[in-house]
Amino acid sequence: MEWVGRLTSAAVNSGGIESVRKFSKRHVGAAISGVALAAGALSLAHGQVDPFAAAAPPPKAQPKAGAPAPAPGSPAAVLAPPAYSSAASGRTGFLGVEQAVGGSYSAAQTKGTVSMLTLRTLPKTVPPLAVALKASNGRFLKAKPRIAIPTYTLAIIEKGSVRASGMGQGSDIQQRATSISTVLIGVTDEMAAALVEEAKADLVKQLTAAGIDVVTQAELAANKDMSRLRPVGAKAKGINDWEVYGPASAPLYAGHPLAAGLAGPGAAIALTDVAYGLNAVILEPYMAIDYEQIGGSGNRTYSGSASASAEVHFRIANGGANFRYGPSYGKGSGPGGTLQTDGAGTDELFGVMFEISDKSDDPAINNTFARLGLGSMYRQSKYYGVEISPERYQALVRAAYQGLNAAIVSEIQKAKA
Repeated sequence: MEWVGRLTSAAVNSGGIESVRKFSKRHVGAAISGVALAAGALSLAHGQVDPFAAAAPPPKAQPKAGAPAPAPGSPAAVLAPPAYSSAASGRTGFLGVEQAVGGSYSAAQTKGTVSMLTLRTLPKTVPPLAVALKASNGRFLKAKPRIAIPTYTLAIIEKGSVRASGMGQGSDIQQRATSISTVLIGVTDEMAAALVEEAKADLVKQLTAAGIDVVTQAELAANKDMSRLRPVGAKAKGINDWEVYGPASAPLYAGHPLAAGLAGPGAAIALTDVAYGLNAVILEPYMAIDYEQIGGSGNRTYSGSASASAEVHFRIANGGANFRYGPSYGKGSGPGGTLQTDGAGTDELFGVMFEISDKSDDPAINNTFARLGLGSMYRQSKYYGVEISPERYQALVRAAYQGLNAAIVSEIQKAKA
């Protein structure tokens, strides 16, 4: 890189930027090739390093031999902090970030300030979220006298990203880009498993309180057609590479509402026959929890600037329930419908955002391109972590499933009225 700087400086000193433009193609080409090689080497070096490595939790300490493990689902098991968590963190961070690049600038501006200490002083309970559902074929919810819930699906969204680019026109035709990548820190498998178990139990409780007959899990498991569903356990990869959890008492199966792959039709056929045998409507509730709101200017051709943003924000990104009943046995998937929310969220605080890694282009390389009269081709790329307060995050998930469950019960009551 030093020789490129000397080459450019010598040219500028001997006759200004015009002398640079009058370099022979051979010299300019050599300079550009050198810069490109340097940029490529820098990009390769960056690509070999995990940008989120700085936020990775250290291995958990192993329990002492003979020490009793806390009972699954107990407060000790759910709330015990992992080796890297907000319980031991005094981190101060921000609530959002905005990034922008243009022909002669790049910037990253944070918004708000919050500390883990502040989060630990906030209430540990939150009122249920207000969740609105849109029903499709809601009349089928009253097709049978009972409701059967084979599982409850909870997805925890743990990664997010947004990228925007802009390309000018005329002498400013170079493309510039800005990107934000984030990762959620602090949600353990034990925490998520306990929350989804609670969510299903809460739905059963709300249905029962509303006078709706719910098939017991024992009766559901005893139905011979349930064995046609392929179990995938209490945790699986779902759509969008989400981490998906199901209750230990009602494990996930291939074809659950947030499943990836092509198992859905087979599960629907099996569940139709289960519904017929139980004289019940099969209800499959699901919910995907997000931790941020992201946005950007997109990819623009005739604008030399671009912007992207990310804000810590708790929300139900995807939620509702699928339902179906069995009018007959062994004749394929029966009629049914969906309950779907457009999303519900809250501005309640629960986490702290902080910068983990900056993998933006080297400013020296970008400045060299600009001195050669090629314009700014700067690519801004930053990585951030969102560290949660476990107590606050769990409180908001509870508020989410309580609100979603209440909306589901309301739709069933509406159909039966």
